Amino acid sequence: MLIAASSLRRALGPLVSAGLLLVAIFVPATGAGQTSATTVRIGADADARVVENRPTTNFGKYYLRVDGGNEPDEESYVRFVVPAVGTVERATLRLYDYFETEDGPAVYRAANEWSESSVTWTTRPPRSGPALADSAAIGAGTWVELDVSAAVRGAGTYTFALVPTSSDGANFNSKEMGSGPELVLQVAASASTPPPPPASSGDTQPPSTPQDLARTGATQTSVSVSWSASTDNVGVAGYSVSRDGTNTGTSTGTSYTLAGLSCGTTYTIGVSAFDAAGNRSQPALMTASTSACSTEPAPSGSVFYVSPSGSDANPGTLAAPWRTLAKAMATLTAGQTAYLRAGTYQEATNVSCSSSYNALTWSRSGTASAPITIAGYPGEEHQVVVKTKLILSGSYLRLVGLVVDKNLSYSSADGACTGEPNVNVTGDDIEIRRLEIRNSNMSGMWLRGADRVRILDNWIHDNGSHLRYDHGIYFSSGSGGVIANNVIERAKGFGIQMYPDPSGQLVTQNTVVGSYMSGIVLDTSGGGITVTNNIFALNNQYGISYRRGASCKADTNVLFANVLGTLAGSLSAGTVITADPLFVDRFTGNLRLRSGSPAVDVGLTAYSQATDHDGVARPQGAGPDIGAFER
Repeated sequence: MLIAASSLRRALGPLVSAGLLLVAIFVPATGAGQTSATTVRIGADADARVVENRPTTNFGKYYLRVDGGNEPDEESYVRFVVPAVGTVERATLRLYDYFETEDGPAVYRAANEWSESSVTWTTRPPRSGPALADSAAIGAGTWVELDVSAAVRGAGTYTFALVPTSSDGANFNSKEMGSGPELVLQVAASASTPPPPPASSGDTQPPSTPQDLARTGATQTSVSVSWSASTDNVGVAGYSVSRDGTNTGTSTGTSYTLAGLSCGTTYTIGVSAFDAAGNRSQPALMTASTSACSTEPAPSGSVFYVSPSGSDANPGTLAAPWRTLAKAMATLTAGQTAYLRAGTYQEATNVSCSSSYNALTWSRSGTASAPITIAGYPGEEHQVVVKTKLILSGSYLRLVGLVVDKNLSYSSADGACTGEPNVNVTGDDIEIRRLEIRNSNMSGMWLRGADRVRILDNWIHDNGSHLRYDHGIYFSSGSGGVIANNVIERAKGFGIQMYPDPSGQLVTQNTVVGSYMSGIVLDTSGGGITVTNNIFALNNQYGISYRRGASCKADTNVLFANVLGTLAGSLSAGTVITADPLFVDRFTGNLRLRSGSPAVDVGLTAYSQATDHDGVARPQGAGPDIGAFER
């Protein structure tokens, strides 16, 4: 018979809460002592990629990649901790591929001594033995399964190295993205031998209350939280998590995701530690909100669809989508919307290396009441990957919810088709929202003559190959507009460069870390730029660098641990907070705020956005938080 999942979860709660999803157990109807088949799914304990031409840089977050051939090699490493679940009959490594490849990676066993937050190409763990499996072609938006049974036979820690076997790279979801790596075990166990009950120990001392309870993520239907481990005289067995006083589950680790929630709603979340004797700590409590209910404006005109499996001769319906982004840009009129389905859009490559190679210009215009929108299809945003230089030269355009990865357009700086900025804005009244802009050969985003542009809720990271010249956002000229709620990391120059003559922009509630130069530079013949409610931390020069700009001002910013100091130049800086902003985990890229952060509740209300980077309503406390995330 098939035992209900709820019964299994109650019976094997510690395994489930440790990251194991017990799918089903088939028990023989008769015959004591016969064996049953159990499927156990285990999420990754750690994952990271390493890059040959950045041998000392850590990439322990977000996405995994393999690439080889004539390009610099990239490898990825995934580690799993397998508890005592019985005899493993088969083990399968599953990876979600969002970037198709003609030849996927080989997988090897590797040493376990590495850290997700520090591993680099130079320190990557050594491989051992022959390849366990080798994948062939993989389509975008699909799971690839690799048989690693030869390495996994029971409880233990297992690291797998994903190694390129061709020059055609592949990208996989990491554990931070959802649909991350998983190890699927087929386990043989005795149906007649239930697990023993816990022994009575006489222990009456409860564990300590968990500390540093913090929201680490939110969607419209879920909230993720983490906390610091409790202590106990014997040992902590796990943690109970409650929502508004009702228990929702347990965890043996120090994180948990509460699902099935309502959008735009605030909940009281509690976490208590318990030990094997049943002693329970006092709960740590916090309030946390889900993302706001969708504020995407309803299309005022027709809706069209684009898919890598479509055809530009199609009518552009959901059932018969267009094939190219170019078709959408050339066709849409005021009020219309095109949704891009999962896949890769690398276009304009059928010409020789020139200014038109691998570049698209969106020159059509909407109106103030009926903008034109191109967006990632809801639920597939992280799998819509555009590897084409985008030039937005029209007006009243919206580019929303997709990934813009490295292009190979003609670079005037290199004199070759090595790529230019991923997103280029030369039009007015344009909105760039919820994009991931990454791996550009030059700046992530470049703007010239761009008036009243809104750059909101984007993750802009790892852009540039020319030290000091490539920036996260390079705002060359234009008046007005807002740069808000963006997370900008590891730019090769400034996180944000305002040069040579932009004016009148509001730069607020951004989090900028790890820039090769300062977090932001103001060097403009224009002026009137306001920089407020931002976190500029761990940049290699200053938090804010001011060179020129009439009537520019700063106020209420966190400027922490920038190598050369907080502020350069004679800018009126208002309130400056130099204390540690207390990121949840800056080493793994979680730049949300912990309890006790000096950035909580102290932002200037007049410059605050209505929601944060995750879509959570601001403020959650007495005032808005500084930086991209509201606690």
